[in-house]
Amino acid sequence: MQILEENRKILEQRYKGCIEKLENLSISEKTQLYSAKNGEYVIATERNSKIWYLNSRLDPEGAAEIFAERYRMRIFGTYFVFGLSDGRYIQKLLDKSDKTNQFIIYEPDISFFHLACCSFDLSNLIASERVFLYVPDLIGNINTIISRAINYLNRTIIEMCILPGYDILYQEQYAEFEDAIFSGVREAVMIKHTKVGMGRKNPQHLLYHMKNIVFHSDCEQLRRKLCEYDLTNIPAIIVSAGPSLDKNVHELKKAQGRSFIIVVDAALRTVIKAGIRPNLVYSLDYKVPDYFFEGIDMDGLIWICEGLTKPWILKQTNSKIFYVGYFCRYYSSLSIKTIGYALSGVPTGGSVSTSAFSVASYLGFKKIILVGQDLAFTSGVSHTKGALGAFGNNSDYIKSRSIVQVESIDGELLDTDLQMWQYKSWFERTIRLNMNEIDVINATEGGANIVGAENRKLCDVVEQECTNSLDIYEIEKSIPQAFNEKQREEVLLQLYNMKELVANLRDKIHDAIKQQENILKSLEHNSLVDIKEKLMNMLNVNEEIGKHVLLELVKMYISKEEYESGEKVFIQEDMEINEIVQNNQKLFQEYLTGIEMLEEDIDEYIIKDD
Repeated sequence: MQILEENRKILEQRYKGCIEKLENLSISEKTQLYSAKNGEYVIATERNSKIWYLNSRLDPEGAAEIFAERYRMRIFGTYFVFGLSDGRYIQKLLDKSDKTNQFIIYEPDISFFHLACCSFDLSNLIASERVFLYVPDLIGNINTIISRAINYLNRTIIEMCILPGYDILYQEQYAEFEDAIFSGVREAVMIKHTKVGMGRKNPQHLLYHMKNIVFHSDCEQLRRKLCEYDLTNIPAIIVSAGPSLDKNVHELKKAQGRSFIIVVDAALRTVIKAGIRPNLVYSLDYKVPDYFFEGIDMDGLIWICEGLTKPWILKQTNSKIFYVGYFCRYYSSLSIKTIGYALSGVPTGGSVSTSAFSVASYLGFKKIILVGQDLAFTSGVSHTKGALGAFGNNSDYIKSRSIVQVESIDGELLDTDLQMWQYKSWFERTIRLNMNEIDVINATEGGANIVGAENRKLCDVVEQECTNSLDIYEIEKSIPQAFNEKQREEVLLQLYNMKELVANLRDKIHDAIKQQENILKSLEHNSLVDIKEKLMNMLNVNEEIGKHVLLELVKMYISKEEYESGEKVFIQEDMEINEIVQNNQKLFQEYLTGIEMLEEDIDEYIIKDD
């Protein structure tokens, strides 16, 4: 009982809300503890009249040590472990790792997890900040966990570890886990190209929204408000800009006041011209064409935006805005200190449509309807008529894409591009992972077949699913700004004083560069043993600078240079000490360049009055 209480205590600290769910679970009668020959216990389960043991029946501890010896701990390596068992295997991996390593543990069976928590001391494992648990329907979201664990630099040093028996007992779940990891790698590559492509616009947009958000609301407020209502028979409708939208957009009129309609920015012109007022307009892309919004009446629209959203849109309207998504560590700390929470990041999937899907799920909707989600060039057309022209000539645009083929909803082959194929894969994986939580209906009536979504006509869906009235538009309008007047003044004061923090960071970086210069000079005349203390001090200073609350913003200005520097360290593992120090020194010089640009942009986007 003492083991369970200790595990429960730490679980509640790291994974809030899971204990209540865990208490309502019952262990399968086929999952039990068995005694090994050395007197220790192992978890076992019965499948097809056979007992499967999840550790050795002779020496569980010894078996865990042998398992851990298979894996070489690489600096900055990320290890995805399929299965938890009794925790011994993972603890051995943790023991031989260092602080640069992280472990993502996927336990597919809640009964195993429950029994392990009741019977084995998992406190050290659960408490470790380098270990992240995922237990379906209990702890975590696999897409979110993987997106945080994988980045462009560490994508080449990730490793899969499969605990004995799990690959046979849970083949489908393992395939899903592996697919999610591969998708995470692809997403990391896309994020890298986006950051480098954005250049200075990335931090500039963030700074604009960090100031603007104090005058608006956020999606956490909306989520809490919607919790007061029964959304069981109120579906969310995600309206995207595929060419099939022109076929059935008029049906959305009948769904107004009976659903939650989120329209992505590229579909807005088509929707507005059809006389439909959405509940939210989602704009995400930092380079979204102005054409999407020109010449249409945007009066009364309510927007959902992120930190990268193009500010031009918001400057054209005084409409209400709901913000969502992670901004940066500096703003998160301000938000938590001021209003008690930070904005929630949602799995993006890489597009505004996938983000809209994630937001609908986050807000509590259990039935999500996709409209205009072609994810293909239906009838040789790229977008709905309302967006055509924003990307130039239709034929030229399609020819410029990397074409692949997918199965259409009619069973035929249909051209799409690699980007939309990735979005399709994201939808399918997310649907599989949430099949017991969310029903997804594809009412696009064209385009690619999204496996796991039920294909239906929009007119039938509206008639059969949109049966209850709830004016969410009025609910949205009633939600106040996230910050009251006093809180707003506090946050704005902190933002106006950002340059003091910038100056502090600059001083630390100047000192670090001098330290690196001294080490390089010492290396010319001394051995590594003689300057070991200096090297350790350099690492400690680097770690301190890495924790500075504004470094994340500075890095956005030099993302290309940082990726190049990081690749040298991650790929060329046998670098000489002087090469490492020189590479580090060059990166810190780039930080100073980033600081200079950050100061300029603080003046322009924070201090300057609009």
